[in-house]
Amino acid sequence: MVASPAHAADPEGARLAGCDFGVAVSTYDYRIIDSYINDILDRTTGEFREKFQSGTDGLRGAIVDAHAHSEAKKVQCTLLSGDSEHAEITLESDIVLTSDVAGHPPRSFHTTSTHGVDNVDGRWLISSTS
Repeated sequence: MVASPAHAADPEGARLAGCDFGVAVSTYDYRIIDSYINDILDRTTGEFREKFQSGTDGLRGAIVDAHAHSEAKKVQCTLLSGDSEHAEITLESDIVLTSDVAGHPPRSFHTTSTHGVDNVDGRWLISSTS
């Protein structure tokens, strides 16, 4: 049996979990925003999770009001450092953001961020961002 990326014990598992998180955090639809929020909360821990959770009402409102859809077109992750408990990764994403609101054409953009990833009870979870 093959372990899922979030359950792999070595730092490579952290990189794979980071890529999985990159797709999840960059892909949402206003019609199922609560599912998106729960999905992100399930992939995070610590300071990142607390900050994300405290901003969910505002995030939900902004995405729903804009009738926003976002899709990750390309996600690439690099392991910067790590051991069996903590790793640092770089996450690069190409994203397309669309809105049903008139006058808002689709926008494509590229993001780069660095994340801490912690092994919590055998699961690699995003714990910080910079």
